[in-house]
Parts: sequence; C-alpha cells; structure tokens
Amino acid sequence: MMSQGRAAEPTVHQLFKLTGKRALITGACGYLGQAMARALAEAGASVVASSRQLERAQALAATLPVTEPSKQRDYAVELDHMDERSIGSSFDRAVKLAGGLEVLVNNGHEPNSADWTAVTAAESNRQLANASGYFLLARLLRNHAVERGKAASIVMFAVQCTVWSAHTPTPAPSSARPVRSPIIRSKVASST
Repeated sequence: MMSQGRAAEPTVHQLFKLTGKRALITGACGYLGQAMARALAEAGASVVASSRQLERAQALAATLPVTEPSKQRDYAVELDHMDERSIGSSFDRAVKLAGGLEVLVNNGHEPNSADWTAVTAAESNRQLANASGYFLLARLLRNHAVERGKAASIVMFAVQCTVWSAHTPTPAPSSARPVRSPIIRSKVASST
C-alpha cells in the first residue's frame, strides 16, 4: 500500500517540465546530443541545436518534438567549441534566436581516435581545448543569467570522456591482458 506522503510525490514529467525554458545543446547532432535534444524538447523546452555544420543542426531542429506549440520553438546555430570566436558569436546568436537561454548542455567535443598509447603531447593538448570550450560556454551562460537576474542550469555532460577520448585497441586473444590506467587504479585504491 502506498503511503500518503508518497502519493503526493511529483511525477518525472512534472519534475522535468521545461515549458518556457530555452536550452542550448552543443554537439546536438551526435547520438547522445540528439537524444538529449529530443528529451529537452519533449519536456517542453525550446531547443537551440548546435553543430559545427549548420545544415546538420537545422535538420535536427526541424525534427524535434513540439509539446507546447504556443510556447516552444526550436532553432539551429553553427558552433565550434574549439574556436573561441565561434563560441562567443554562436552563443550571442543562440540568445538572439531564442530570446534568452536558461539551460546549457555542454555535450559537443572534438574526438581523437588515436591509439591512447601513441597520443602525442600536441594531440593531448588539443584535447584539453575541449574543456576550455566547455568553460567558456558555461561562463557565457552564467554571465547571461546574472545580467537577466534569472536562474540557469549548466550540464557539463562530456567533460570526462572527451578530454581523454582516445581509443585503446582490443588486444588479440593470445595476448589478452587487462589494460589498466594509473588514474583508474588510483581511484579504485583510494576508495577501498
């Protein structure tokens, strides 16, 4: 039997109702980006889909669900979060198109598919620019929210996996042995 207090709990849809909110999502055209863009739209948010290729962002924006036609529109901007000028101009464009922003989902990244054991220092430093792009976008939304005197949400989705997104090949069965990262080992050791 459900307790009276439990019956009064809000539903998931009530908790994540985003009607009237405007969200910028970077990397909106990737697998995870598309799913997150759809989820935000299904929750009622107006979504600004971004991609390094404007046509891809426009195509995605045109397919997003609309749950509140009088309060919800979807937009597209070209944004390369590895380029500081693109970050600033694209953020300004997103704000102008949507009439403001309350949500930023930092999902876009420039991957490096090199074998992790062969990544050069230059390639590693280039990957660190992913985190710089996330920071710059987050700061822009923070400043935008403060200027408007409104709350905002920043979701840093891809920071951990994109800074170190190098590929480690699977060893052949005859030489199979666990590949261990010193970072993972130290976290495991410190948590036991």
